[in-house]
Amino acid sequence: MPSIANLHLALSLLLSILPLLSSSSPFQQDPIRIDPYIIDYRNGTIVRDNTLHLSSVPPTNGNDFQCKDVTINIPSYRRHLRARVFLPAQPNSNRRIPVLVYFHGGGFCIGSPFYKNDTAYMAKVAAKAHVIALSLDYTRYPEGTVWDSYEDAWAFLKWVVAHKFDSHLPGSDPWLARFGDLDRVFVGGDSAGGNIAHHMAIKAGQAQLPEYVRLVGAFLAMPYFLGSSRVGLEPETITTSNNFKIWDYVCPNCTAGVDDPLINPGGPGAPSLRGLGCGRMMVYVAQNDELRERDVWYYQQVKKSGWPGQVELVEAKGQPHVFHIRDPDSLAATNLIDDVSTIRSATEGRRMCNTCCRRRSVFAAFFLLHPSKPPIPIHVGTYNTMTTNVSTPMRLRLIEVLAAWEAPVDSAFVELQLGVVLFPTGMRKGGGRYGLHQLVTEISQAWEL
Repeated sequence: MPSIANLHLALSLLLSILPLLSSSSPFQQDPIRIDPYIIDYRNGTIVRDNTLHLSSVPPTNGNDFQCKDVTINIPSYRRHLRARVFLPAQPNSNRRIPVLVYFHGGGFCIGSPFYKNDTAYMAKVAAKAHVIALSLDYTRYPEGTVWDSYEDAWAFLKWVVAHKFDSHLPGSDPWLARFGDLDRVFVGGDSAGGNIAHHMAIKAGQAQLPEYVRLVGAFLAMPYFLGSSRVGLEPETITTSNNFKIWDYVCPNCTAGVDDPLINPGGPGAPSLRGLGCGRMMVYVAQNDELRERDVWYYQQVKKSGWPGQVELVEAKGQPHVFHIRDPDSLAATNLIDDVSTIRSATEGRRMCNTCCRRRSVFAAFFLLHPSKPPIPIHVGTYNTMTTNVSTPMRLRLIEVLAAWEAPVDSAFVELQLGVVLFPTGMRKGGGRYGLHQLVTEISQAWEL
């Protein structure tokens, strides 16, 4: 029978060689590092990478902006939401300002509205563009998937626009209630946030926002889009890049991979870009970004889709991906912020109509939208009527509204109900009333009703 001393010796020897056995085991695998997103230890443990050494900063006010953090408790939503809100330093309570709902980037894994550079960038946007900017801290991987990110973004957007109808709703924000012009709501985002902004515009176009609410514009900065088939001059190496690899993690149930409509707006089953629910769009690309070609392709697809809005492509020469976050004080970032401001300023002096009876007459032109047929440009003369319901085999409901503009007609933009939208057409003013019978006749002929 072995002695106690021998047992202790054997145990000590075993403990000393266990690390060697473990390290030399053929079953031991090195972690998968997808820089700068995650580290997958291949044992069920996945952690967020911190290669970029990003850190959060508290909200502080500057000379030309105010900043605060908000926690939003939406009664019908399963999660509390957090956001950082920015307001120009001296807003005028007698003149409401546009609202920018923003989504940060980071491959659905990293990034935060509370990071130093993100905060600096959003503060500059609020001050320069003179908007209320709200940047959402949406759920990221590995705590959730892209579906959680989209759900958070949609709940947040609906909460923002709900201030239009009830400034005292539970959890309302006093800055939005007092200063926000909820007739001029924009969505925007960079990288993964640009992807989210695209999907929010698509959902808004599917009439899922409250009536009388439509997004005025969308700003997509270097949006995160992919696809299995190369477009333009996409580098061959892009299919092995970390932007491709991380998608399988953040969207584990996307059986189509990078051709899923969530990441490929032209993939099988993707909703038509013609249904984008905003009036203007700016797609911002960076010359040295591997996503550039895909983003230019996206811009081209929007132009060809039959969407009746205005889309613009802007390129930052010699710049890498999300250069404006890497260095918010750079000249290129300043130029980007100036370009963002042009979307906002394009709506100065215009308002969407909430009612049909409070404003004086105006000439306008609009596109009549149909879910499966081309948009019809309708040129409308002076109106003095109120609301008229038109019944057709399509159950079309046309709402005639009155509006008063302080700007030329060819830059006007108004939202009507149920998919009827006023858009700029460059048409001259025309006198006389456009007969309702003539209007219905043109609709019937164009759509072969």
